[in-house]
Amino acid sequence: MSRPLFFRTEADSDLEEIRAYLLQESPKAKRKFDRNFETLTDALMLMPYMYAKRWRAVRIVKVPGFKYVVYYIVTKHYIDVFAVMHGAREASAWKSRL
Repeated sequence: MSRPLFFRTEADSDLEEIRAYLLQESPKAKRKFDRNFETLTDALMLMPYMYAKRWRAVRIVKVPGFKYVVYYIVTKHYIDVFAVMHGAREASAWKSRL
């Protein structure tokens, strides 16, 4: 059963910043990120438990080909995406959003 994705405002802002940065650095990289992110979110909706638990109910999945990580929680009715950040960021950056 597929669950819809719900992107919190902060996660949407994260994505906007990532896309703007990649577009500035390399439009080709931005297009690749968009393709890989779409493929990832399609898989996430179908198999949300496939990816690793990071802390308590928080799960993570890396965007293929990039160092960005999607942080999410699976609920009964949807997938709550609360952060999309560079994998090198301190845990406090995403934990502060819980």
